[in-house]
Amino acid sequence: MLHRLSVISVCMLISSVFLFSACETDDSTPGRGGDNKDESGSDTDTDTDTDADTDTDTDTDDECYDKIDICFVLDVSTSMGFVLDKLTSEIGAVWDAASQIDDDPSFGLVVFVDDVALQNSGQPFAAVQDMQAAFMSVKQFTSNEKQPGGSPGMNMSCPENTLDALVDAAENYPWREGAVRIIIHATDDTFKESPDSLSGIQVRHTYEETLEALTSRELRAACFAAHIGECLGGNVEAGFYTGYNGMVSIPEATGGHVFDIRQVAQGQVSMADSIKDVIIDEYCTPYLE
Repeated sequence: MLHRLSVISVCMLISSVFLFSACETDDSTPGRGGDNKDESGSDTDTDTDTDADTDTDTDTDDECYDKIDICFVLDVSTSMGFVLDKLTSEIGAVWDAASQIDDDPSFGLVVFVDDVALQNSGQPFAAVQDMQAAFMSVKQFTSNEKQPGGSPGMNMSCPENTLDALVDAAENYPWREGAVRIIIHATDDTFKESPDSLSGIQVRHTYEETLEALTSRELRAACFAAHIGECLGGNVEAGFYTGYNGMVSIPEATGGHVFDIRQVAQGQVSMADSIKDVIIDEYCTPYLE
């Protein structure tokens, strides 16, 4: 459900605490066709990120959502420890930013390697400290090659199970009516789809089924993804920056965003600031407009 609220008023409310630059009406927001900026405001984007939703209309009488639901869907394979470190230290700022708009924002977590595990029994975290503890807990999988869902065996494959993780988040997280629904997805490699398998674990969903699961629930995917795979190298843009097997990318299909995860690792892009910008961009944007 949408209600009438000034976009400028929303931005001013958050800016009073966090001094967001996202309230400017140009296209400089990371992931929205503009250049990525570091915390000093310097241009750091060496490879312009793409975004399916390039509408820069800042009509001050836009309709806005009542609630904010955010579910993180994170690759926890061995190269992804830096993401969990950054989120552990930065999730407080993201939580506070969402709380300036929604008194009770909903935050969840799904992790994956070759299998998938919903954290906190698939329910929203009660407090930011609980989510920080969850990030620290799942970081163990970035150093031991084990599967977070308890499947036997070790992670022996380079692609990871992005698709099943996204579908599990779409189908099992308790998304609320009247909420803007955002998935924050992070991975540094490619994926496989059904009927393929990963380290002997069957992938349950196709790419097309994944897009349907996301769009039918009006989920917007903000993806932190790589251009070159971390494991074996090679181009891994398909599905994130470009289309996949004749279908559009996940961010484009959901009206979402894509950010360069390598720039996050190098400190050129702030993950927290990017997520806060996504909240501002999407809170008063009708789905797929």
